Amino acid sequence: MAATKRFTLGLFGPFRFLKPGGERIEIPSRKGVAVVAMLAMARDGERTRGWLQDKLWGKRQHAEARGSLRRELSNLRKLLNRDAATLLISEHDRVKLNLDLIDVDARLASDHPQAGEFL
Repeated sequence: MAATKRFTLGLFGPFRFLKPGGERIEIPSRKGVAVVAMLAMARDGERTRGWLQDKLWGKRQHAEARGSLRRELSNLRKLLNRDAATLLISEHDRVKLNLDLIDVDARLASDHPQAGEFL
């Protein structure tokens, strides 16, 4: 049986997100990169929307922060949920990165703390 091809997410050094064939997925916004990194390092790849809002838009009014997160998630879904792969799942109050399809260097390198500078 052939091994499943996986996406690769690099959080050590410069951010890089690669499709199974090696093609780069460009995430144009810093907040988008931060959302992906925060989800990638979360237990089970999942966080609440409120947690993400507080961490990334905590200085804004609640309604404005909620709108900013909603817009960022919409942009990320367009980039990440392609080619029959659903990498980003956003539900009413939770957001999840499908870690079953992604190799994250920072998660794999837990035995090697000297793997490099995080982002």
